[in-house]
Amino acid sequence: MDEYFKRAISNVIRHGDTDIFPFPLENHIFFDKQLDCLALLRDIHRDFDGSLSRYPPAHESALAPVNYTGFRWATQIDPLWNLYFLALVLSIAEESRDG
Repeated sequence: MDEYFKRAISNVIRHGDTDIFPFPLENHIFFDKQLDCLALLRDIHRDFDGSLSRYPPAHESALAPVNYTGFRWATQIDPLWNLYFLALVLSIAEESRDG
């Protein structure tokens, strides 16, 4: 999974994880502390159920403007959990491509 964790971290550092909300401060920490983030992701993966119960994903939700008269409901999940879920998606995408 390390390959996918590293790719997720790299992607969020380069492109962020939102086009609606301001970039979270954690994105800068991901850049500065990539090895520490990798260790946290490994810990989550090693004990997913325990991590989920101890540190459930927090999120922010808000109405976001779509145009002059429209809105949409937008949600941004906890930045660390976003990295974890992105890594899982990357691993599934590779499996389906190869499979």
